Amino acid sequence: MRDPSCASTEVRSAPIDNDDVVFTSSTLITCGIRGTDSALYVIRLGYRSLPLFSAYDVIPLSSPGGILTENPSCASTTTQVVTCGVRGTNGILHMIDFNTTTGASTTYEDLKRVIATAPTCVVFGTAAEGNVACAVVDLTSGLSSVASARSPM
Repeated sequence: MRDPSCASTEVRSAPIDNDDVVFTSSTLITCGIRGTDSALYVIRLGYRSLPLFSAYDVIPLSSPGGILTENPSCASTTTQVVTCGVRGTNGILHMIDFNTTTGASTTYEDLKRVIATAPTCVVFGTAAEGNVACAVVDLTSGLSSVASARSPM
């Protein structure tokens, strides 16, 4: 696994039971990470007690263009949805949403922008609006940004 990109994603009032570990706290963190196979994975972390967070599942997501060429950048657009921007082997910026409650994900959205490096993504406006902007190095014009309004999952 390579460098993760993480976002605080939800507050739970009920415990999460994961085999031998029960997460009773309300804070969860979701990370997008590029695996050793260059696929995108989502890792959900549950808070146990300071300073410990424990992974309670790792979920593979399909990759655009076959594999990722750079690490993802993820931002939390609601308390239950993480949006990740990735650069595929075709050099195109793609975005995907992951619902931390249901484990469902959208298909990759092709933003039709060829980029030179990994994106850096943030939420703008209110989180409920689901707007994500990614700063990218564009092959023709240098540093620029791409914004995408996300539909709630």
